[in-house]
Amino acid sequence: MAKKPTSINIGFSTWEINDYIRECRNVVRWNARLAIDWMDAIRPRLQTEIQTNNYNRAVEYINTFLENLETYRYYDKREIWENDRVRRATPCHDFD
Repeated sequence: MAKKPTSINIGFSTWEINDYIRECRNVVRWNARLAIDWMDAIRPRLQTEIQTNNYNRAVEYINTFLENLETYRYYDKREIWENDRVRRATPCHDFD
């Protein structure tokens, strides 16, 4: 897998949170650790029920993608997670 720079310096506004949530679904394909870090940074900044619903749908997609990835023959845990533990995105239950 190709490695891209990992930067967590994200500024947030309501519109940008929705963009980052949507982008995390794409980022997980080439850098799972960065996508999970972004999702962790986004979770405390959710302000509306719509954002929370979008976030939870992205969590479901990301976690399903990672579970499926582990079933593939070419999956290498050390390559994906390096020295980090295997992680999954955490859903938000603030508006349930």
